[in-house]
Amino acid sequence: MMNPTPRQATAGARQRGLLIIWLAQFISLGILFALTKLIDVPVSAGNDNLRWLMGICGGATFALSFMLKHILVGRAFEQGRPDYITTAYVLAFALCEAAAVCAVVNYFVSGLTMYLLFILAAVGLLFHFPRRAHFEAVLTDGASSDIKSSLR
Repeated sequence: MMNPTPRQATAGARQRGLLIIWLAQFISLGILFALTKLIDVPVSAGNDNLRWLMGICGGATFALSFMLKHILVGRAFEQGRPDYITTAYVLAFALCEAAAVCAVVNYFVSGLTMYLLFILAAVGLLFHFPRRAHFEAVLTDGASSDIKSSLR
């Protein structure tokens, strides 16, 4: 087996760092969900506007995570900057987690759990799994902007 080139090693190190952050975000998501199950908050009537607001904010952060990641990854390919890819992933993770935070805020105010926001956050994190191919494509000299390459 051949030793990886310095650029491949850099891509692997960046991906491993993002995997650690990704896993921590998933654990955090589980803790937030567990809070809604462990702490009993009585259901209070008359918070329909807040529930709608939290639902819209959670859905918007979920959608925004995909849009911003796409923009930043595209910019990374244009400028050859792997640090933009790292930023894109971390920002996407945080925005998916924000959907779960909206669900927790809603729970503590109204007493009703918004399971859909927790599901959106988990699905978003799954879709934002860090891909090594993004880093390798940017770090390769003369790399094309094809981000659909397979994982190595």
